[in-house]
Amino acid sequence: MDDTGDRAWSARRGGMAAFINDRQPQIICMQECESDQRSYLTSNCAGYAAIYDDTSLSWWQQLSGGENSAEVILYKTSDITVQSSGTFWLTSGAPTTPTKSSDQNSYRSCTWMKCTYEGQKMLVMDVHLSYRTKNNSTPGSDDVIALRQTEMGVIKTWIDGHYNATSDGWLLFMGDMNTSHWEAIFDEWKDGTYGYFSREGFTGGALGRTYNDWDWENGSVATIDFQFYKGFPSVASYTIPTDTYSSVEYLSDHWPVVVEYRMD
Repeated sequence: MDDTGDRAWSARRGGMAAFINDRQPQIICMQECESDQRSYLTSNCAGYAAIYDDTSLSWWQQLSGGENSAEVILYKTSDITVQSSGTFWLTSGAPTTPTKSSDQNSYRSCTWMKCTYEGQKMLVMDVHLSYRTKNNSTPGSDDVIALRQTEMGVIKTWIDGHYNATSDGWLLFMGDMNTSHWEAIFDEWKDGTYGYFSREGFTGGALGRTYNDWDWENGSVATIDFQFYKGFPSVASYTIPTDTYSSVEYLSDHWPVVVEYRMD
């Protein structure tokens, strides 16, 4: 991502803050969020705090020597009470300090929080899976798919060891998965245990795409951002908004996935 011109954070940040202030979501999950971006949003979006561990570098940041980045969870402090939180990296054993496997071309992590909302307990997880391997294999190649499968296995093992539906309540697991919904790595997440949103969850053709590459006409647009959920009784609404805020047409090279969950 080349953050220059109208893609520069200084050009986009007012629109991003306006989007959050307008919609007032209780929970926001962001990937590859730099420290200045996080600080701007918590300063300009009233009533929000952040959970993060910005000790990772994304692939493009490593190439350019950029700022540290993180999977960041913003939450509305008037509605959400945080009980515990942390970050683990998507390598064997889910370490809590930045670690890359021999196959990963950049640090990949999951930030999580256990919290309550209106008396309901929840575990929220924000994740970013690999796009390429260390040798830069093409995104759809077998070795990249195998790497993502391994990363999903780390997440699943962590959930099995840290999540109890009785004591921890409902589960939200979301992020940039860098792949389409039909990849086999998601099969065990679509077995009826979890609900999820992806391309078939939306109508209207182009509204199913989440990665826009700063251009709707670009052939690389795809649906690679997802939300999985467990425990919520139902869903009130879901959409991929493409609105312009504060004259900013593209808040990011990804459109957000916005879901309103029902509590009863």
